[in-house]
Amino acid sequence: MRTATAFFSDGLDLIAQFLACSQPADGGIAASFANPAELHAAAAMLRQWSDGDIMVTEAALRITVSETVWNTLYAGALSAGRPVRPDRIGLSTRGAGGMLAELSMAPALLALALRPLHAHPGQADRPGRPAWATEAGPAWTLMRWEPLEALLLRNQLLAPEARLARQVFDAPPRAGQLDETSQRHGFLLRLPGSETVLACPAGWRARTLGELRSHFNLSVLLLFRLMFFGADQGWGWEADSAQCAGLVALMDHAASAGLADFGEFRESCNALSQALNGAQPEHVDNMPALMASALRRLVALWPHAYLRLDHPARALFAGWMTQVDPGAQVAPDVMMEPGARICQGCLVQAGVVLGADAVVGPFVILPAGVVVAAGARVSRLGLGQGELPPGTVLHGSADIHRGASIQRQVVLGADVEICAGVTIPDGVQVCAGARVRELRLGIGAWLPAGTRI
Repeated sequence: MRTATAFFSDGLDLIAQFLACSQPADGGIAASFANPAELHAAAAMLRQWSDGDIMVTEAALRITVSETVWNTLYAGALSAGRPVRPDRIGLSTRGAGGMLAELSMAPALLALALRPLHAHPGQADRPGRPAWATEAGPAWTLMRWEPLEALLLRNQLLAPEARLARQVFDAPPRAGQLDETSQRHGFLLRLPGSETVLACPAGWRARTLGELRSHFNLSVLLLFRLMFFGADQGWGWEADSAQCAGLVALMDHAASAGLADFGEFRESCNALSQALNGAQPEHVDNMPALMASALRRLVALWPHAYLRLDHPARALFAGWMTQVDPGAQVAPDVMMEPGARICQGCLVQAGVVLGADAVVGPFVILPAGVVVAAGARVSRLGLGQGELPPGTVLHGSADIHRGASIQRQVVLGADVEICAGVTIPDGVQVCAGARVRELRLGIGAWLPAGTRI
């Protein structure tokens, strides 16, 4: 049996890349790959993760699946981390408790890896310039290898760094003895009577620690999502109070080790924990407000880099943080940022983008390519028989009467009404609460993009 307690484990990266890059195509939903190696790796993992057939087109470097299989893959990716029955690839321990236990080891390992090595015989005879460094080269530093290696191996994105074929020396080398890999990623020093250390450029150390901290932060945010998951309600109340208290303790340990500081999000989780275990009775009746506060702070912490359209894991990461009612219909290429919610009976067409914390109310139909701004609440969208061009930005509900026309790149504020016969020109911004009953422009007159009405 294997366990998946990080968001990139057991092929999830390949699944996420397929989900993020796939588009509707003849015969189903397809994704293209850059080379045969990527194609074959993805195909092998897709076959393991899906119960349906996939079609591999070698000549076009393309994989096509049915919509049913695509939904199965997406559901499987979102389920990773939750308790499930053993599946085809042997994953059975995906619970939040297991993930909490794994993550709890990270602060201690990092503290060990970063413990100063002032008395180590491999230290430089002058600051930053050991025997193997050239005068023009970068500064070097030493790190304890055993805890650092264990930390890297726990993260599939960084595991290749731990598995690099680094040079090993039993005496400090000279500059000419280092190969290209050692110059860029460091080498191992196994001096007699001393523990094994990694000698690495200071820049490599800074980049690696930055990645470790970033991935740890994401793991904690995902763990919170897993603890409060309910299939029937999205953000639910299934968390065990001990797990929630354990999450708070984990954040405290991470802060003391210099791994991460979750600030106000930690305080929100602590309030939830006290409410769950009854330590603060006044909080028990205020659970919805406590959860809403925690979610707002979680979304604020979510790294914007993972919301880029070109990020291969966008579909997976965003999916953890979204709620889609089972009765809603959502096109496969819809982009949903953390905290977005689609309610019962909605129809969300291809290319729609929902910003962070946006909510689409029951039975709303969003036309193709529309952008719902972060935090917007769209409870109704009346279009008569008109259309909204792709790229139209909604900041809330809108009523577009029959005979009205919305041109390209228009921004509609919350609760606007555009009456019959009105044409909103390209790039114009309609302010919140506006009722546009008439808009006349003289011959040759125009409104520059960004004009507010």
